[in-house]
Amino acid sequence: MTIRTIKLQALACGIAATLALSSCTLIDSLLVKELPLAKDGKTDYVIITVNNTPKDMWNARFLAWFLKEKTGAEFPVVTADKADPSKPAIRIGAAKKSMLKGMKDLDHVVRNRGRDILLYGKGYDADFYAIMDFLDNEFGFRCYWDFPKIEKQPAIVLKPMNRKMVYAFKWRQQQGTFPDYLRGENGYFPSRNALDAMKKKGPAATEKFSLAVPAGAYPEIKPQQIQVNLCHTEFGYIPCGKEDYKGYEFVENQDYSKTNPEFFGMNKAGVRSPQTYHLCFSNKDMRREFTKNIEKHLAFLGTDAVEICVHYTDDSGKACYCKDCEALEKKYGTPGGPLFDYILELSKEFKEKHPQTTIMTLLYREIQTQFPPTVESGWKFPDNVRFCYAGISFKTNRKISHPDNKKAYEDLKRWSALSDRIFTWIYHAHYGAMIHLPYAADYILVDYIREAHMLGLEGIFYEFATYSAFPSDEKNNTGLAPRNFAMLDKYIFYRFTKNPDLDYETEVADYMSKVYGPAAKFAKQYHDELQKACTADNPYPMILSGSNFKKELAYLSPDNLYRWEKLCDEMEKSLGESHPDIMGKVRLLRKPLDTAVYGRWFECAKKYPDYFSDPAIIRKRIGEPSTHPFATGLKSFLTTADLAIQYGGKGKPLPESFAGIPEDNIRRLVPVNGAQGASYADPKQKFFEDPEAAFGYAISIDRPDHPFTFGFYQTDLKQHGARAKLTEADYEPGKYKIFKLGEIQPTPDSTVWFSSRSWCTAVSTGDLYDLKDTNQKWDVWVSLKFPKDYTGQPGSVILCDQVIFVKKN
Repeated sequence: MTIRTIKLQALACGIAATLALSSCTLIDSLLVKELPLAKDGKTDYVIITVNNTPKDMWNARFLAWFLKEKTGAEFPVVTADKADPSKPAIRIGAAKKSMLKGMKDLDHVVRNRGRDILLYGKGYDADFYAIMDFLDNEFGFRCYWDFPKIEKQPAIVLKPMNRKMVYAFKWRQQQGTFPDYLRGENGYFPSRNALDAMKKKGPAATEKFSLAVPAGAYPEIKPQQIQVNLCHTEFGYIPCGKEDYKGYEFVENQDYSKTNPEFFGMNKAGVRSPQTYHLCFSNKDMRREFTKNIEKHLAFLGTDAVEICVHYTDDSGKACYCKDCEALEKKYGTPGGPLFDYILELSKEFKEKHPQTTIMTLLYREIQTQFPPTVESGWKFPDNVRFCYAGISFKTNRKISHPDNKKAYEDLKRWSALSDRIFTWIYHAHYGAMIHLPYAADYILVDYIREAHMLGLEGIFYEFATYSAFPSDEKNNTGLAPRNFAMLDKYIFYRFTKNPDLDYETEVADYMSKVYGPAAKFAKQYHDELQKACTADNPYPMILSGSNFKKELAYLSPDNLYRWEKLCDEMEKSLGESHPDIMGKVRLLRKPLDTAVYGRWFECAKKYPDYFSDPAIIRKRIGEPSTHPFATGLKSFLTTADLAIQYGGKGKPLPESFAGIPEDNIRRLVPVNGAQGASYADPKQKFFEDPEAAFGYAISIDRPDHPFTFGFYQTDLKQHGARAKLTEADYEPGKYKIFKLGEIQPTPDSTVWFSSRSWCTAVSTGDLYDLKDTNQKWDVWVSLKFPKDYTGQPGSVILCDQVIFVKKN
């Protein structure tokens, strides 16, 4: 064989491969070298909607709006039957069924045919995905932080294109984070709208694009299937009469506890009551009523193309202890047996009566539904049942396959074999103090996405708070601003749920460059060091929150805080006066760091006195929390730190009875009045400056009772511990007196509480839980001041200035 023959064969193979890949003609592939799109505000192109539906017209108008913003040229939108064949076109939608051959749901294509540009896909929103991929790759239109700026470009010549995209997950959603139709990465549950959107019969337009949407366009867009509720719905359909669990408006009976107490779960004592916070799903009459109310919901919506959730309330307790429920638990080999049995019954009935309806439930909590049922090999749930695996026990700063997550991960893998319709709920540490302290764990998110893709899961829901407690508008002090690297988390989520094979380091570096500009080097260094400290170097696993600077938050050490503050100095220095927008992002990034410094002021100032010389400087940079209701936690944190700094952080000496106990064995904590988080409460009214108090201030007991009670409770185990009761004979009005509670054994989620009527004033003893000695016990004393002649009078102020813990050997 000659070299010439080999070359000709290679050329022939190349041409064949090109034809097979693109379905283009030979002349398209070899002769079209560039696509002149627009020049000097003019274009020859028109946009053609192949399928003339309202949604297709919306897609076309959006593309025309973007191209005009980008080029200054008008791109007429026409239907296929009115198009001029002599003009080049951007065609939205597949003109022939053969174009979709071999494609799966949501697959989409971006390619040219001669000068024509074809954007199409298979499935409800796939044409729009093709449009967004076109804008991303050809124009760099990508949401790094917010809706991207569109910079004018007088002349645009595109290269030939030929791409087919296959999304890794069908469903991609974040909690309340820009879930609108115009998300740059278009990552939300496609084809689904919440109930309020359904009443408008279509998704709401963003303000950024509202002028581009012609009046009346949105009401015509109907979703393929709507998702009307996400979780915790049982009392929505069978209301219990409690204010916190109101039923849906279409349910006539708003208190079944009065008419049908047998519908409710039974506690260990054999009593049925809504106080158990659950329903009895083995009760056949309750099931029929539940089903009837779901059908009322479908009638209310005017369609059965709906996903309905059937699930327990968000309470950690076991649903019911009755013999019928326990028999179903035994039958299925899981505490969720009664609920799964009802869902199977409902799915069979709805398969005939409401074939467009999907039934969804959460796989949530070990005592409820996390454990999969024991079934025959190869058996699967019906395809009109969909599951959300909400692994609330996953440690958020550990990879999904880490030994700390082994049990929850194994359960997820077993579930993936029982249904083809599973999506997973990823949690992020953002509750409590974590919403306003430095934290990063986005590579954990990427690992979770990749593992979920390997298991073949249908989708992912990401619960994390993009917002912080810092105001988005410093002038008006309202709204909530992005916190830490939350916008990176959001960006990473959308990118990797589309394509888990992206290179993580490349994506992060690209984000840093686009968002932080000249400060990107220092921002990435801060991000990388913070993330490593939170995750790989942190010996303490986190679930949803952290509060102890000496344990799970020990990564916020004086050394780290000092180094990261210096990095922030470098960021600001690199920006100077020429990048005000980026400077705002850097200063926002610094606020959680400053908050951590303020909370550990004495330790930081002791270690680095020259740098941390004035707490007022740090406090000024933090600013005031947002007036948004979500900001109450930061208000409490700052008020506590203010008082600690004001009074020097050192308590008065303990009584002589504590003499001789090593200092390392004593912890003195001031409680928090949780009522300050309520909308009616002013946090400062719960703090009392008092020179007689151990640290110069005390906390009021919310709704004190008489006899006065306080005690210990392990929330995670639902077990009571030591408890004390005081009467008039014990009180010494007008002075602080120390009362012994007794011995406790802290667990990760445990509390010393005050007043049986409230428990809102409490001390978290999870801070005392030691991973190295999980059986460690402590003796506890509380210091209280009662008013004169206290006998439980309304409005009485009882103060606690400290709770003293002494470690037992």
